Parts: sequence; C-alpha cells; structure tokens
Amino acid sequence: MDLFKKILLMIVSPTVGWEKINKLNIPSRILLSSVFFPTLAVVAVSVFVRLFYDEGLTLTRTVINAIIAFASYFFAFHISSVVLNFFLPGENHEAKDRMDNLLIFGFEYLAMLSVVSNLLPTRFSVLDFASLYVGFIIFKGIDYINYVGKSTVFIVGTSILMLLTPTIIKYLLEILVYVE
Repeated sequence: MDLFKKILLMIVSPTVGWEKINKLNIPSRILLSSVFFPTLAVVAVSVFVRLFYDEGLTLTRTVINAIIAFASYFFAFHISSVVLNFFLPGENHEAKDRMDNLLIFGFEYLAMLSVVSNLLPTRFSVLDFASLYVGFIIFKGIDYINYVGKSTVFIVGTSILMLLTPTIIKYLLEILVYVE
C-alpha cells in the first residue's frame, strides 16, 4: 500500500514523488507486479460499472471491453518500453529500470484517469485535458532517468507515445473483436 501512496504523491507533486522514488530505488518489476498490474485490473473492473447506466451494453460486450481496457495499457507499456529503450539505450540495467519506472508512472496516471472516466455516466472533456499532465510527470522525471540530450524532444515524444499507444491498441483491438 505504501507504493500506492508514492503513486499518489507522484501525481500530486511529481518533483517530490520522483525524489522519493529515487531514494527508494525500486526495480520496475516490483512496480509492475505491485502497482501497475493491480491498477490495470481495477481499470478492467471499472468497465463493468457502465452496465448500470448504459442500457445498450450486454454482459458479453462488457467483458470484452474490460479485456480490451486491460490489454491496451498492458501492451502500451511493453511497446513503449521497447521503443524508448531502443531509441534511448541505457548503459546498464538500472537505466532501463529507470526508463520503465518513468513509463509505469505515466501509464499509472492515465489508467487512473480511465477508471474515473469509466465511473462517470457521461464523457467529460476535462479528463481528456487532464491526460496531458503526463507530460509534466515526464518533465519532472528527466533528472530521475539521468537523461542527457534535448529534453523538450524527449518530453514531447514520450508524451505522444504514452498518449497514443493505448488509444491505438484499443482501437485496433475493437476493430478485431467487433468486425461483423
């Protein structure tokens, strides 16, 4: 539960959050198993709330939507990790872990926004704008990953990658599943 407090701290104050994460030196595999995957399970379960206010949904379709919601963030993390570690190779395992932690925190924030969106009966555009905050989380994490280079290009590129990858995966999965 302590890790969830760190995640919330990361969202409220990324500067302080990154400092605490840097002191703890948590491996990405622990963050994945203890924080990120359980959050993805909450995202999938939150899809079922739509059954209460969307009369057009069936249980079967909701189960499929829950699987798609989980898979979109799951694959988005792994694809983004491969892409960033390919284009920005770290010298050692610690550099890769730090890059993965940066992605985990960004996707964690986006997944939490997805949960909130699933719990609301209508779509709020404020949540779409709130997803841009992931760029600020990345900006404050530049020192954590020891990035050297054009930080603006990295922040914008990583933000776009993190925002578009789950959306594209979700869209592709919906096309594959709902082809009639």
